[in-house]
Amino acid sequence: MYTTEHSESEALERQRERLFAIAYGMLGTTAEAEDVVQEAFARWHQADRSAVRSPAAFLTTVVTRLAIDRLRSAERRRVEYVGPWLPEPLVSELDPADVVSEAEQLSLGLLATLERLNPVERAVFLLRDVFDFDYAEIADTVGKEEANCRQIGRRARARVGEPLRRYRATREEEDELLRAFVAAAESGDVERLTALLARDAVLWTDGGGRVAAALHPVDGADRIARFLVAIAGKATPGTRSVPVRVNGDPGLRTDTGAGPSGVAAFQLAEGAIVGIRIVVNPDKLRHLERRGAPRKNARSATWAAPLARFAERYVLNPQMRLGLALGLAPRAFALLETTGRRTGKPRRTPVGNGLLGETFWLVSEHGRSAGYVRNIERNARVRVKVGRSWRAGTAHILDDDDPFARLETVASALGAMRRLDAAIFRSFVRWLGTEPVTLRIDLDSPAVAEASQQESAR
Repeated sequence: MYTTEHSESEALERQRERLFAIAYGMLGTTAEAEDVVQEAFARWHQADRSAVRSPAAFLTTVVTRLAIDRLRSAERRRVEYVGPWLPEPLVSELDPADVVSEAEQLSLGLLATLERLNPVERAVFLLRDVFDFDYAEIADTVGKEEANCRQIGRRARARVGEPLRRYRATREEEDELLRAFVAAAESGDVERLTALLARDAVLWTDGGGRVAAALHPVDGADRIARFLVAIAGKATPGTRSVPVRVNGDPGLRTDTGAGPSGVAAFQLAEGAIVGIRIVVNPDKLRHLERRGAPRKNARSATWAAPLARFAERYVLNPQMRLGLALGLAPRAFALLETTGRRTGKPRRTPVGNGLLGETFWLVSEHGRSAGYVRNIERNARVRVKVGRSWRAGTAHILDDDDPFARLETVASALGAMRRLDAAIFRSFVRWLGTEPVTLRIDLDSPAVAEASQQESAR
């Protein structure tokens, strides 16, 4: 029984990347996509397994329908958005050996074009044209007749045209164009920039009303070249641009001393740049901050580390242990048990309660340098005690998640005591200037837990 349940759990975990890609394709934001996937897994853990023919189909259906609901509630916000709307960019390093994830195959151009569709049209188009589901599966997923889905698919394709990549430049062509582009922009060479752009090229900038950006698309090679040279001339000292992949396309990430300030994705065709999409809205760059951008107010590690240890030992940990002793754990505090990476023995750490459904969320104020995080890097199996109950699960370190946004979501769901603890935590982390990281613990289903106990008993 244990083997069957454990194998099923591993198989479902392998579905997570595709589920995230579907949710991201629908919503265009990483945090919302991750939330939708988590909610789907929570519903799976609560579902009657005997009534589910295919766990993967169940999860796909839940993710798609949750995303449709969120899109409908966000339609008004999208209509009122200041300037062009672009999705949150997925940025990865320029390593040819890297495997491009399914989500990264969704270009910014494709996702922006899908804004023309209503939520159901978007779901049908993505599931059929991007993820290659057949219409019978799509009909079950969106709750419509198969013939109706075929009609919806035809209508969606007519509205979006052909946004999928039809031309794929070689890496050498991409690198050469990108180097020439950066050199021309930094030197202010309008003529050279114009030569690199297709005659009918288009540039979009997404500032969301938060920072200066063009409120309408910039058309034509000459106008784009002059616009880019003007932007380059206003760059603050210390700004640097590095080549990256943006949703699978060649791109640039621009960083300042305060963190990421912009991401540009380039669409190429026949040796020229035909489209440039630049995201400068800080809300859409926040998920990139944990990828190496220096913090503006980070304190020197020479004295921050001792202060952190003192605060944890004599302030934060006693506060949590007192809460546990007083029986406040169900609302504010919990106990995390990891396996010591050197001793192999259980190590217990008081933490803020992060239990939402069948998932336990945790934010480490010291990021990957925390002892329990390093233990998890060695052995991801952990136990969590909430109230009087211990639950086992598998921990995942989420470098791309926004720890403060996640903390806010968890605290809002768990009441006043947890919100107070979260406020203290946020103040401590921001004062210290450390790089926090989010951890997600997927708790074992009751069947797996029972089987594991029986196995241990034997």
